[in-house]
Amino acid sequence: MRRRRLPRAAISAQPDGTEAGRCRDGVPARDLDLCDPGLRCEEGFCLRVLPRDAPCTQVAGVCAGGSSCVGDATGASSCVRDGAERGACRVENARAACDPGLACAGTCRPATLGAGEPCLSSDETCAPGLSCSIADGRCAPEGSLGAGCRATDNPCDVGLACERVGGYRCVAFVAEAAACGGARRCAPEQRCNGEGRCAFAGTVGTPCDVTCRPGLSCDHARGGCTIAVGPNSECGGFRVCGPRLWCHLDRCVPSYPGARGLLDGLCRHEAPFCDPGLRCLGSYCVRVVGEGEPCGSSACGDGLACWQGTCRPRGAIGLPCRETASPCDGGAFCYAGYCYATAAPGTLCDRESAPCAPGHTCARPVDAASGLELRCQPDGTRGASCRFDGGAPCDDGLRCHPALGRCVP
Repeated sequence: MRRRRLPRAAISAQPDGTEAGRCRDGVPARDLDLCDPGLRCEEGFCLRVLPRDAPCTQVAGVCAGGSSCVGDATGASSCVRDGAERGACRVENARAACDPGLACAGTCRPATLGAGEPCLSSDETCAPGLSCSIADGRCAPEGSLGAGCRATDNPCDVGLACERVGGYRCVAFVAEAAACGGARRCAPEQRCNGEGRCAFAGTVGTPCDVTCRPGLSCDHARGGCTIAVGPNSECGGFRVCGPRLWCHLDRCVPSYPGARGLLDGLCRHEAPFCDPGLRCLGSYCVRVVGEGEPCGSSACGDGLACWQGTCRPRGAIGLPCRETASPCDGGAFCYAGYCYATAAPGTLCDRESAPCAPGHTCARPVDAASGLELRCQPDGTRGASCRFDGGAPCDDGLRCHPALGRCVP
């Protein structure tokens, strides 16, 4: 609905009290005194009162009381009586908002949807005798669960009560611990808690609009009464960890401030991050264990690495390299942080699991029988990496490809 009027520049040029002029000042605040006959003062200007069904496009006018300017599918607008089809609802959510056969859905529209049809869209309304149920978003007979109340002495079906829930609706009162929400209401002394279950007011998870029961506290951030739980207890939601505890992986563990640096506590912000005998692993202080001991939730000692759940010495083939001048045991070399057995020149290789020793490249030989066969070839030969030792980058007759870094003809 909208009012059409002339631009303000054109309006203000008219004499006060006349059509399109400003309302008169210094007279009793009555429309007949503020404007000439047939005009009405609207937002400080005198506008012509349009009769019902009159066009209301591009005129400095306002529809008569009880009607509104409404557009149709063609783009034309006219003054439509409130409560009539396409007209404004008389009173939102009231039973007499629209004429018979119409329903209020923003405006008065034909009620056509049958029982069981989805009615979530405001553009569609249920047929007479039906109502859009808040229980499942479908048209249902008035008086049924979630539907509107009947205008009779028995507004709802047996076992239901007429309550104001976004309008008057038939709802069911459910027992403690039963699922709640929508048309399923908790008894007056209970509340629908954070898990969608009925619970007595003041218990865990219920809104703290009443005092939480002894041993519980009101947490407005979580929206209800919470309970504090102890070390190693399950936590989350309305179960919060007690003092000096932290909810980690759904369990309460020692935490900030006093427990930082202690076993199973958070690491400190500065060195030493953990107490003696402990090491910071994944933000928590854990025990340091020796060779052959289980690892995973513990840290391996110096020179050891956690391999397949057991602490083993670094530097062995397949294990992480040592952080020393001799990173790997004899016969192995360090590649991408792990120790590999040295593949001899000319032997089969793999760039990931069986790389070549330094000075050699895992590449396809020129005379390879299979295009997929890779062997260790000396750097500088055809297909291998270019040499960068100060001498010629490639053997005679080859050049170093600038993009590939390989020797090509």
